[in-house]
Order: sequence, then C-alpha cells, then structure tokens
Amino acid sequence: AGKVLLTAEKGNGLVIEGCLSRSEGRLAYHLTFKNQGAAPLHSFAVQFNKNGMGITNSAPLAMQPLQPGGGASAVLPLGFNSEKLNATAPPLSLQVAVKTSTGIVYFQDNMPFHLALIENGRIDGSEYPGKWQQIPASNQAVSPLSGFAMDPASVEAKLNGSNVHVLHTKPLPNGRGSALYCSCKTENGVTLLAEVQVTQGGARCAVRCDNAAFSPLLPPALQAILAD
Repeated sequence: AGKVLLTAEKGNGLVIEGCLSRSEGRLAYHLTFKNQGAAPLHSFAVQFNKNGMGITNSAPLAMQPLQPGGGASAVLPLGFNSEKLNATAPPLSLQVAVKTSTGIVYFQDNMPFHLALIENGRIDGSEYPGKWQQIPASNQAVSPLSGFAMDPASVEAKLNGSNVHVLHTKPLPNGRGSALYCSCKTENGVTLLAEVQVTQGGARCAVRCDNAAFSPLLPPALQAILAD
C-alpha cells in the first residue's frame, strides 16, 4: 500500500496511502483510499500543483464511491506536462489536491529521483567528453557509493536497467577497476552525465548537469539503484 500520504485527521476522515513506481516506461501512483469518516465519499478527482519536474496525472482518477469504513485502490498514471512546470520549485516535491464530495484536501510527497529518469535518455557516446567539459565544474556533485558488489558488469546492468544509460566503460590505470560513463534524462528533459568508478576498494560517482539544482539529486539515486 505504500506510506501514509494523508491522515484521517487532515483528510476529514479520508486516508490515502500510496507509492510511486515506474514500469514499461510509465510513471504511476499506486493509491489506496480509506473512508474513516461518517459520510459516504464520492466524486473523486485529483489536481497536481505546479512542480519542479512538471509531473501531473495523465488521466483522471478512477475511484468508486466509498461507504464509511470502506476502501479501494487505484493506479493513477503520471507524466510530464509543461503547463505544470515551475522551474524554481524543488525538483522532487509534489503537492496534490484531492477533491471529494465533502471538499478538497491536500497531500505532499517526494518523488524518488530514479523514477523520474526516462527510457530514451541515452546521448551519443562521442558527445560525452565535449558535453562534460562544457558544464562548469561548480555544477559537479561527487559522492561515494557503497553496499553492493564491486563488479563492473553487475553495476552496468543495474544502471542500464534503471534508465542510467552506460555509454562506454574503460579500465582504470594499474588494473584498479573500471570507469563507467553514463547519461540520463529526466521527465522534464534535463540531461545529466555521470562517471561511476568501480574499484575493489569501493565506488564513487561524479555527476554534472547544466542545471546545478539537479546534479546533487543523482548520486543518492545511483546509490538506491545499485544497493537495491
């Protein structure tokens, strides 16, 4: 069911639990609604506030009327809409209004960054060095990565499976390990470049992006992908 997004207290008796997922190229909310109030609930609808990734629902919420004590689940498909983009908002913060027959309530959630990475985020490998050099070093985020097998082939497979596209791999000097050069792109079209070094002693990543606010979001996402 996921985490509690809306408590009965804040929802006037409506409880919402949910989690975000990505499969087959589609972002979605898996939501469970519970009516802990005294009156039936019907006429459900959702509206996303403008956000830093431009994420909103791509179809209306399909939710049956809920009697007191009742509950039901729904999958809400999500996608990018430029009209919902607020470039100055925190990139991962979502604010959602939920309308029912008893009024409007709101919940907030944070989107895991790796779920916002799209399937066609691969750039041409030959473009990588030039693009990397063009991005100011001040836009770089560096972080250690840990909690997984230090095997370059396994790392490459996990990254490619989560839309962090490995463009090429090269051995590090003195046989210390491998460097993987990657690109990825977010739902709102922001491209990020990453170098992931995998050695027997551990792993680290360096990330660059033209949009400095996005660079520090990728290392925790890489950590989540690789340690999963």
